[in-house]
Amino acid sequence: MEDAAASNFFWEHADLAWRDWIDENLKLGSNDIMGPILESRGYMLPFIMKSWEKRAGLPELVHSIPKLPISGISHYFRWIRWAKDGVQTLIDTQEDAVPKDVRLTIRHFT
Repeated sequence: MEDAAASNFFWEHADLAWRDWIDENLKLGSNDIMGPILESRGYMLPFIMKSWEKRAGLPELVHSIPKLPISGISHYFRWIRWAKDGVQTLIDTQEDAVPKDVRLTIRHFT
């Protein structure tokens, strides 16, 4: 949300209500925030991905968005699989390079 605030993302996309909804759900620690976002505002996914990549801070974890139009949900699950595999590969080869908050645990996938 810091990146969105810094760039006035929600203001530029006329989605201030979604900003408030996301903020509220993050504060509550809600599950499945991405489901409603992908169903209603799939255009946000590339921006969410870029924000995650920025926080991961590793060039190996920069994802290329497919050129063919695909559904937001399919793209999201492809990206999750790609990120999980990429993080695991880095943990196996250079664990210290992976930021602690990017490391995966089983709770991320249950």
